[in-house]
Parts: sequence; C-alpha cells; structure tokens
Amino acid sequence: MNHSYLYSLWDRFFDYTSKYDSSDSGVELKIIHTLAVTYNTGLLCDMLHLSDSQKRIAYACGIFHDIGRFEQLNQFNTLNDKVSIDHGSFGADFLMKSDLLNDYSQREKKLIVTAVRNHNKLRVAEGLDEEHLLYCHIIRDADKIDAFRVNCTQSYLDFFGIDRDTLSCETISDSVVNAALEHRTANFDEYTSHLDDLAGALCLFFDIHFVESIKLARERGLYRKSIELLSLKNEQSRKKMGVILESVERYIANKLESRIPNTFEIKKRKT
Repeated sequence: MNHSYLYSLWDRFFDYTSKYDSSDSGVELKIIHTLAVTYNTGLLCDMLHLSDSQKRIAYACGIFHDIGRFEQLNQFNTLNDKVSIDHGSFGADFLMKSDLLNDYSQREKKLIVTAVRNHNKLRVAEGLDEEHLLYCHIIRDADKIDAFRVNCTQSYLDFFGIDRDTLSCETISDSVVNAALEHRTANFDEYTSHLDDLAGALCLFFDIHFVESIKLARERGLYRKSIELLSLKNEQSRKKMGVILESVERYIANKLESRIPNTFEIKKRKT
C-alpha cells in the first residue's frame, strides 16, 4: 500500500479532531485508541493477506471508526452511549455527509460507512454481503483487541466516575457469568454495576471473528492484566471473575487448537 495515502488519511483525521480539546482526557483517550485500532487493523490486513486496494478501505475503517466519539464528548460530555447517542451510527451518518471520504468510490464509501455503523453493535446487521462483512469483522476485531488495553490504562474515575477502591468492592451480575459460561457476549443493558462492564469486556472474546485476532489478544495478555490490576476485594466477585476467566481461557484454547479457517481465508486459498 502507498504509505503516502495512509498519511493523508491521518492528516484528515487530525485536521478534524484539532477543533476539540486534546488535553481533555476523553479526547486524548479516543485519539490514542484510534491510533491503536488502526495499528491492529494493519496487522490483521497483513495476516489475512489483503490486497492494497482492500487495505486502503480497511485503514479508513480503522481511522474513522470512532469519529462520532468526538462530537459525542462535545455535546454530551460522556462516552456512554446509553445516556447520549449511538456513536457508531452517529459517526457513520457524519461520514456520509462529510468530505473525509470524497476520494473513495461510492461502493468503497458504503463499505467504510457500513463498517463504522456496525463496529459497536452487539451483533452485525443481517443481510450484508461477504465484502461488507469482511470490513465489519476486521474493525470490530481490531476495536475489541484494543479494548483490553484501554481497560488496563484508563482512569476509572474518568471512565466510570468512581475510584479504583470503590470499583474493586462492587459485585458482578449472574447475567455476565452466564454469558461467559454460554460463550456469548454479555448484554450491557443487563449490567447492574461498573464492575459488570469490566467483567463483560472479557466476553468480547466470544464475538471476535478471526482466529488471528484471538491469537493477537491472547499473546498480549492485557485481558488478564485489566483484572489483576484491580485487586478485587469482594469475595463473591473474585469467585465469579475466576469462573469468567476460566471459561474465556478454555474458549481461546479451543479456538487456537482447532484453528478452523474463516470463510474469507478458505476463498483466498482457492484463488
């Protein structure tokens, strides 16, 4: 891929975000997150052996996937979609109206916007063709991989509005434990504590699409570190977190051991 084109995408991103206060912890968090997600996107592109034209689309998905976050912070002073806006849908609608993707064809623009719209949803929209699904899965995986890093580095006070000690004393809902045991993502509408948010993040593994993504996340080990750093004080929460981690580790081991090729990988082998 022409790296000068990638630089031009970053120029557009930083030109857009320059109007927001980079000293604000939320803005800073999302800029760093965007850098990390785009890096993960590049790794996945290489591991999946995508063409340069496909990488050009995938990188745009990575760089602009959270573009809706900045106006969300500006208007609502929160990163919580439940009390503000759906940042994925907001960002997708903004991209459709902006000139950030003007040098992409209508087909390419639709692929990017669809991926941005779906990156934060509990499930990918039904009825999408394989090309749209490819970019949706890449950006969703790249985003989830970095979520584990964010949980290790973010300020609990900034993100949850409470300090570490308070968070470490909270409880974990049975619904999150059940989700882990059933190898499915936890429904954040059922969360009853801030700790549910961290425990539920471990269940993101069950929605990671590519085996390559699971391998990357496991090698980094940040999903475990985010829990270890917290030092849970509630005995019941410690037990439940142990059950969740055990279920996640078993799922990861089975996925990596079976090494079932994804649909896209099988098609690449045939060509």
